[in-house]
Amino acid sequence: MKYYITFIIILSFQHSLYSQNNDFYREYFSILKENTINKDKIDWIDFEKKFYEKTKISKDSAIQFSLKIINNRHTSYHTKEGKIIYSSNKPYLELGDSIGKSFVGAYSNPEDKNLFKSKGEEYINKIQKSIIKQLENKPKYWIIDLRSNTGGNMWPMLTALLPFYENGDIGYFENESEYIPWSKKNGYIFSGDFNQSKNFIDSPIKYNLNLKYIFVLINERTSSSGEAVAISLRSLKNVILIGSESGGFTTGNATYKLSNGDTLILTANYMVDKYKNRYLPSIKPDYEIFKTTEIEQFILKYIHDHYKE
Repeated sequence: MKYYITFIIILSFQHSLYSQNNDFYREYFSILKENTINKDKIDWIDFEKKFYEKTKISKDSAIQFSLKIINNRHTSYHTKEGKIIYSSNKPYLELGDSIGKSFVGAYSNPEDKNLFKSKGEEYINKIQKSIIKQLENKPKYWIIDLRSNTGGNMWPMLTALLPFYENGDIGYFENESEYIPWSKKNGYIFSGDFNQSKNFIDSPIKYNLNLKYIFVLINERTSSSGEAVAISLRSLKNVILIGSESGGFTTGNATYKLSNGDTLILTANYMVDKYKNRYLPSIKPDYEIFKTTEIEQFILKYIHDHYKE
């Protein structure tokens, strides 16, 4: 009798585990099917069959297989323990020191919301102090260097640059012909109707810069939110992009906390500029110049040839 009872307990546990896994796979696959950016280009019947075949090997095999099929460079999967199961993304850099090279951030979506606010506020204040200090020299043009900006949280970046933007829309997330605007209103940056800047600053930034030219430097390291900044600056008529093609992560992500505690970061929309232009596969500069010394010479010559008091 003892053996019979033990056998039943093991069977019950295995059945429960199988049921839990099936629930998870259905949840995961449903998120992919409903939300991935290129869902209309996928044969979901064939994909689902192959996906469930991979689940017989392991969860990791199924996830890696499915995200390779989805083929979004910006998508990643992280276990609750912090292990990365799938990612084609570049690692984020730490916060930099100068106005140009501080447009990077490793503080995107931290668990501690107070840290999230304080780091974002620190970042914005640092950029703002640098801008105000440079205003003492009454600059006739500005250089914004995004070449070390590999991504992070875009909202502190846009908030820090508020004085550069005109009021109104400066870009959008595009998803199935729906456009969610990034906009400047009353000294804050909004996403749709949500005030993103309020996550980091309590008071608006209302002063504006009188700008003749803005030179924005990009290269293959300029990725994700760094590309969002470049796209947003395209809303200004006096912006000139210099350098080389960007990293090619010109899409927006949605974060899904799954029932097993894991996190799926899924590419769900396109980043587009004020005029609703997509930048695929990457952002191309107006002038392709690679060396910093040559970029500096080009800017000086451009100002000499075009600038008038």
